[in-house]
Amino acid sequence: MVTIHQFSFEVFPFRLWISFTNNLQAIEDRFRDPDDADMKLRDIFYRSKGTTSIAVERDTGNIGILVIFRSKTYADVSTIAHEAAHVADMMWEMMGEKNVGDEANAYLVGWVAGKCDFVKKYKKPKEEIKDGQADNTIS
Repeated sequence: MVTIHQFSFEVFPFRLWISFTNNLQAIEDRFRDPDDADMKLRDIFYRSKGTTSIAVERDTGNIGILVIFRSKTYADVSTIAHEAAHVADMMWEMMGEKNVGDEANAYLVGWVAGKCDFVKKYKKPKEEIKDGQADNTIS
């Protein structure tokens, strides 16, 4: 079972998914590349502490940005900041924005880094655990 946390950007029409997992197959089963191909994570997944990619949820067709850390140990401040910067770059590119300005970008990077830190520290309350629960979605 892989837990994937989902966040919505308040003003942008796509999602942010964050997961801490070493189970790449579970990720590939749930997400695909926007070009209708399988996710191209294998080449970098096992060589990196974290990966970030634009993804489409197979079941819903929702598009978003997927951040995966292979373990909570790997999610140090530097790696979280690195992945948050990738998310911002991808988001602005998806929107066709070229000159967003330093402040807008800095706020977005900070928001993403905060969500990564939240997920890193998250502990599922016992009352939330149910038989067959596949994931935990936070909005």
